[in-house]
Amino acid sequence: MDPGVGSERAGLAIKLADSWLVGPDNGLMAVAAKRFGAKETYRLAHPQTGVSPTFHGRDVFADVAVELAQDIAQGDPRESSAHQPTRAIDSKSSPADFGQPHMDRAFLVSDMDTSSTGAIVGRDWPEDIDEIIYRDGYGNLHTGRRAATVNDAARLVISESEIRRAEKFADVAPGELFWYENSMGMVEVAANCESASHLLGEGGKIGTRFGWIN
Repeated sequence: MDPGVGSERAGLAIKLADSWLVGPDNGLMAVAAKRFGAKETYRLAHPQTGVSPTFHGRDVFADVAVELAQDIAQGDPRESSAHQPTRAIDSKSSPADFGQPHMDRAFLVSDMDTSSTGAIVGRDWPEDIDEIIYRDGYGNLHTGRRAATVNDAARLVISESEIRRAEKFADVAPGELFWYENSMGMVEVAANCESASHLLGEGGKIGTRFGWIN
């Protein structure tokens, strides 16, 4: 989930009401910040050396998260990790070395916005998108729309097909298209005993937009 790892993309630490989020500034953090309510947002200094260029999850973010968790247990992390250097684990170190500081450090250097998501990537992105974003191996079509935002009686309109909601595959006839709330809470288009992608043809391609009839 971090195709920009090793580039100039920043890392972020976002303070929520009772926890922290640590990760790349690539849009994922903005979504979480908006949904869970960011209190403060800090940018992590870009590591220069001593970390893997393709494994910041281990060498930067995990280490920052550990130190923040330790500080939470001891008191307000803004009085410690937020203004003190946080070590970056040398990718060549052994587990026994993890307790020692290394050559380069990542810093929580600036409070970008104490009221919301601040100037981070994705702050202006929509909460939902009515578009097919993924097709799995069964031909089911995953979308960018949260099911909780759609009326149960709404019909999804794509490629001149009006597709009704069903709770499960067995609720529709074999070969019938339907949409349902998948295990991630998102709208997914499927067909009983058939590939929704195959049935919809051109309309089942990734990037295809769709509409709704309420």
